[in-house]
Amino acid sequence: YVMEGSTLGGRHISGLLEKSGAIPGEARRFFHSYGDATREKWAVFLHAWAVFEASADVVNQDRAVHAARETFRLLGVWLKAPPSP
Repeated sequence: YVMEGSTLGGRHISGLLEKSGAIPGEARRFFHSYGDATREKWAVFLHAWAVFEASADVVNQDRAVHAARETFRLLGVWLKAPPSP
């Protein structure tokens, strides 16, 4: 949810950077995420989440929470790693 939701924030950041004129388009591309399909992809994600939430039992919900926590833990490890040569 957080990672997919960040695509909406990325679009906002990209727009602000574009207005500033200080950052070229190629440098802002990361924030553009799915491009013009961002809102559509967000709606698809929300629908999939609602279906999962309505049908998942406690065990599967716990697995989803564990997977989310592990994802963020590993992202933290990756961000703290020294750059490769």
